[in-house]
Amino acid sequence: ARCTAERELGNRATATVRTLISQTRRVELRPTGRTDRYGRTIAFVVLDGHDMGETLIAAGLARPWRGRREPWCDTDGNLIP
Repeated sequence: ARCTAERELGNRATATVRTLISQTRRVELRPTGRTDRYGRTIAFVVLDGHDMGETLIAAGLARPWRGRREPWCDTDGNLIP
């Protein structure tokens, strides 16, 4: 994390994912057919029919991937909306 606010948001996202998974009956992984630069499979995680990424984005705990890392913090250490 580049600032305290980003770290706190990351901790909230982690807690939310743990809660979602603990309450889920069915977990699906839907591979995209791509890998990242380290050879890891890129996939969508679907919990009981709901895309986990979309759930986190809707809650303000994640952002859509646009091909590169985007900053979460401004120069004063505040979250960028």
